[in-house]
Amino acid sequence: MPQVIVDPDAPPKEQAHLPTTYPDLYRGVTVDTRYIPSSALLTHVEGSSMSVNWYGQVIDRDVELAGQNPTRNPILQPYFLIEGMELKVTSPFVFEQDNATKQFPGKGTANIYPFVKPNKGDMFLTSLPDGREGIFEVDDSRQMSILKDTCFQIDYVFIGFSDTNRFRIADLNTKVIETYSYVKDFLTYGQNPVLLKEDADIVRNLQYSYNDIMRQYFQEFLSKEFSTLLIPGQAFSTYDHFLTKFMLKFSTTLDAVEIQYTRLLNVDGPDDMKTPTVWDLCAQRNLHLKRMLNKEMGITSTQYFPSDPMMEGVHHAGIHYIVYPKFPRQSWDDVRNMRTPIVLAYRLRPVPSIAGTLEDLIEEANLASLPYAGAPLIKDVLCDDYYIFSEAFYMEDRTKMSKLEMAVWDMLERKALNLKLLDFFCKTYQTWGGLERYYYTPFILMLIRAQIRAV
Repeated sequence: MPQVIVDPDAPPKEQAHLPTTYPDLYRGVTVDTRYIPSSALLTHVEGSSMSVNWYGQVIDRDVELAGQNPTRNPILQPYFLIEGMELKVTSPFVFEQDNATKQFPGKGTANIYPFVKPNKGDMFLTSLPDGREGIFEVDDSRQMSILKDTCFQIDYVFIGFSDTNRFRIADLNTKVIETYSYVKDFLTYGQNPVLLKEDADIVRNLQYSYNDIMRQYFQEFLSKEFSTLLIPGQAFSTYDHFLTKFMLKFSTTLDAVEIQYTRLLNVDGPDDMKTPTVWDLCAQRNLHLKRMLNKEMGITSTQYFPSDPMMEGVHHAGIHYIVYPKFPRQSWDDVRNMRTPIVLAYRLRPVPSIAGTLEDLIEEANLASLPYAGAPLIKDVLCDDYYIFSEAFYMEDRTKMSKLEMAVWDMLERKALNLKLLDFFCKTYQTWGGLERYYYTPFILMLIRAQIRAV
């Protein structure tokens, strides 16, 4: 039988590397293929609320589950801290004396929202009925259902009082590698309520700023004579129906009491006022509208509108001019009736800031720490002929947009917004020019609401 001799210089035989495939998840006709996280629906969980400072163990393959050991090196027993976290107590916490040891070991049971997965050995601090702070350890934890998003139930035991166990508190704080804050409002809006401490501080500032900015806006731009919002600093009274309509839908009297005195004037007549604008795009977050927007606006006389006094139209409001589409889309009725195009009268004029120029009041170092490097914070409203925002915004050219324009696009595309940038807007918007405050402030309010209320 002949012997086969393999040439050592011959190339190795090629072998096929088949890709690893996994079977598709079975979905029957009775299963809705959409996935809605149940954590977004868990605004209420059974139990009485108890606020705690939660010390959760940072688990990896080199760390074992165990209660606090003050003699262990912090590297071997790291924790993350959630300040003000809410537990839902289902079994009253009681102290029952052990007849053998004559001690009072306290026990209790509580539910935890899905955003935290408790482990045996986790620690927490909370206030006791006598006013002292107690130290507790998780003795056991259970997942309440097989679903992807589920609550957890814990059994916890009393370890001691913090005033007599200061070494334990010091040890816990030494082992904390990350600190978070619990924001309950986020849970209501279906967001993760656990934020980094610095982000939670910014969120609280944004919540306060939102109400202050809303009130200041109506106090500054609401005309007592005409009972509506007017464009500031113009030679003649000028009304923007598109902005006013948005603000009255966007806000309520709970945001600013002046809203109840703000009228939306009747502009029925020309169908041109019914075509969508950037306000509709942002209010609906419907990107299909972007091709239909009125991108350029002008100013025309209110005398072009119907003069029937019974309809309380803008014709008899006493206002001289109104913002009107520069290139209106005529309806079939307009074409059939051969309606004469409305003549645009004049352009808006810039309104300088009382506090000074934006460049003088904002340091370059502050701008450098913000996202969208190299982009200006805002642009002048009158930088070109486009309505409110620049041409780059409507053409979606991010290389030429301002930081505000890019933040608005991130909101439209439902991306996460930078909290530091929103906080910077709130701290500097009063230094902007009059037109910029009038037109850009509602977008700042939209961005804040989109970030802290997930809408």
